[in-house]
Amino acid sequence: MKQPTLRFEAQTRASGIYIVLVITNGRGSHNRHRRLTGVTISKIEHWNKKTKRVIESLAKEPNYKSMNNRLEQYKAHFISEFARCLKNDIIIDRNQVEFISASFGNEVTNNKKKIRSSQFDLTTIWSEFVEGMESGLYKHKSKGSKVPYSNNTIQNHKGSIKRWAEFEKVNGKILPHQINETLHSKFVHFYENHENSYLNNAINKWIVCFKALVNKEPMKPYKKQMVEYDSREWTEVSNETLSWALTEDELDILYNLDLSDNPEYDLYRDVFVFNAHTCGMRIGDYLELKDKEIKTVEDKAGNSFDVLEFNQQKTGGRVVVPIPNVGLNIIKKHNGIPMPESSQRSNEVLKILGKKARLNKKISKKLANGKILEAKQWEILTNHVARKTFCTLTYKAGVNTLDIMNISWHKSEKVLLGYINVTEEQHALRWTQTDYFKKVNRKHLRIA
Repeated sequence: MKQPTLRFEAQTRASGIYIVLVITNGRGSHNRHRRLTGVTISKIEHWNKKTKRVIESLAKEPNYKSMNNRLEQYKAHFISEFARCLKNDIIIDRNQVEFISASFGNEVTNNKKKIRSSQFDLTTIWSEFVEGMESGLYKHKSKGSKVPYSNNTIQNHKGSIKRWAEFEKVNGKILPHQINETLHSKFVHFYENHENSYLNNAINKWIVCFKALVNKEPMKPYKKQMVEYDSREWTEVSNETLSWALTEDELDILYNLDLSDNPEYDLYRDVFVFNAHTCGMRIGDYLELKDKEIKTVEDKAGNSFDVLEFNQQKTGGRVVVPIPNVGLNIIKKHNGIPMPESSQRSNEVLKILGKKARLNKKISKKLANGKILEAKQWEILTNHVARKTFCTLTYKAGVNTLDIMNISWHKSEKVLLGYINVTEEQHALRWTQTDYFKKVNRKHLRIA
């Protein structure tokens, strides 16, 4: 017996354009077999007849790398299995071809099929998906229409790829049939006990990005193999984090740091101060800001004010907020709204700046399980602290909660009050400044 010949060809059917493997094992149609490879292309022109590969173009086929890899692995599988057949005098007929095709990516042990990792590489698939996000080929649904992914979302996916790659390096390659509740638990345990002491909200972000990838186009060829995956089991970790906000004095200390010798640090500091004093927007919204969103409005007395106008990504709500002098000074200093490279880099620099500003006060919290979370301020200084600082300082200054919510877009007053960093005593002191409390006191003088 001779080794059968193998070649790929594109085949147009009513349901799409499929790449098939043509196996020839002698003369006659009974010795010619065609097997679907699992690769489909959008147009027949995207198949290179000369090289027998999908054309290497992100614009035409964004997943061409994984497609061609699958074709090579599929062909190599047949070559290997045919060699085994010849060695063991196994007749290569239609039934044997079907068996070999069915065993691609599987090994038969105790009559159970277990998925191999030969054709599945999480990092490669995820990286190609991110390339498609950046090029605009992959979009997400928003209010009935498809829109490009934000820079913040793309950065979140890039960061998630690194963390999942680190997990694989220690725990072994992830196979499609292993994507289940056990994998979720192992991943959470790995990073909850990591030497870098990652916070739960970071772990949640990596889980959310993974779940998003599973539902996207690049993962469709593997969905049937993910027999144990249930997205409902991939719950977020209890988000027990250290919640805190800067005081006005601490914010001033940070703003007054002399960073003239380091333009990068200077920019990230100004981004934080601008956000903490202006509107406390989510970092994803900040990364989408443009100078054209600064407008001028006038009050009834003819006084003009510069305002910032933008739409929140999370809620879709329109926000219009006046820019205080400190914000206008920062804009003038940087010839526009200062823009960080990424939220990740911003968080890294903020910890360095917090240490320079000697933000050494310990923040602690006792969890329901008795565990104590504790860290110095600079160790947990992030972009999100600017948002909490804005909400907390404005509330302490007596700004109406509804006015704060109109800017912060918290869903309810209860959510806002649970979010800000204010003690019960401070709530009481703020009440003493209300017109109602003062009116009652003027009406009923205190008896000596």
